[in-house]
Amino acid sequence: MAMTRKARQLAELAQLAALASDRALVPVAEARARIDAARTAERALAAHRAALRGEAGDDPALAALLARQAERLRRSQADAMTGLAALEAQMEVAKAAARPAYGRRIALARLAREALGKR
Repeated sequence: MAMTRKARQLAELAQLAALASDRALVPVAEARARIDAARTAERALAAHRAALRGEAGDDPALAALLARQAERLRRSQADAMTGLAALEAQMEVAKAAARPAYGRRIALARLAREALGKR
């Protein structure tokens, strides 16, 4: 009877740890979504820059205009890459904050399985 009580307590603790872990992982998922959006935006800028390369033809005025536009896009792309690096750093901080809760979740789930006799 003591074993079933212990198993029940461990199962309850494992459930609480899972909830805490899920809550701790929310910032990681949000950071991942922001990173994916930033990468998509950066790729769009790169594609637009690449599309400008061969459009001038023989017109020097158009070539100058496209060169200026390409330079603006290059700067925007550099800014996007800087923002992406900042987002990746934020995600690493979020992962580090979530790691203890996730570790507790795994450990308590394992202990609860062992207490129930499942391995």
